[in-house]
Amino acid sequence: IYLAMKGLYARSSFILSLAASIKFWPALLLPLVWKPLLKRPFILCVSIILSLFIGAVIVWPFLQSGLNESSGLVAYGVKWKTNSAFFPLFESLVLFFTDLFSFSQKTGSLLARAMVGLFLVGLVFWFAFTKSLNSKNQNERSLFALSFICFTLFLLSPAQFPWYFVWVAPFLVFYPLWGFVVLVPFMAFYYLGFYFNTQGELRDYKFLLSFLIWLPVWGLLAFELLNNRRRSVAPV
Repeated sequence: IYLAMKGLYARSSFILSLAASIKFWPALLLPLVWKPLLKRPFILCVSIILSLFIGAVIVWPFLQSGLNESSGLVAYGVKWKTNSAFFPLFESLVLFFTDLFSFSQKTGSLLARAMVGLFLVGLVFWFAFTKSLNSKNQNERSLFALSFICFTLFLLSPAQFPWYFVWVAPFLVFYPLWGFVVLVPFMAFYYLGFYFNTQGELRDYKFLLSFLIWLPVWGLLAFELLNNRRRSVAPV
């Protein structure tokens, strides 16, 4: 992100592609880096080809081992749902409508994940073509776009482990939203699940723990949003 803001888009694309070898999600930010290169087609093509090559190197071991139900990558993408308050509710809503059309529960669950994924991709391209990284005086708006995408990805993710908070924590330096700041202490409640698991009570308390963590987050974010809207419409 720093390299992109310095105008070094090809290097930024390379680093983001390498970051995707640790977690896939940084690849989601690539369109924001590629958009300013539309005026430099050669560098754009080189950046895309290099990213695709790195992506192929990353994915090749998974393809070689077989992407079936025994694959950890498939299990994570299709089944995992941990410590999230939003996604289970959204999934339940989607399942309600898919049941009306006699679709299987697996199909409904996959549809819910696909809808979240498409929303995030759409958000990225919306920002890419409205708040692109194409001049120094747009750095603040670009940082907001990148922060907003990462915040949204974290909020909508089916799996929200405490260490995933590391993804968004650096952006709090620039946008100290209280809804995310309170996650610093509240994420610790996740580890209570291990206690309840030893007591055989995890199923009873798992959903409760998720809401214990996320209700203050969503509540404060909603409050901040409403407060900012009031300020924006207040008479001068």
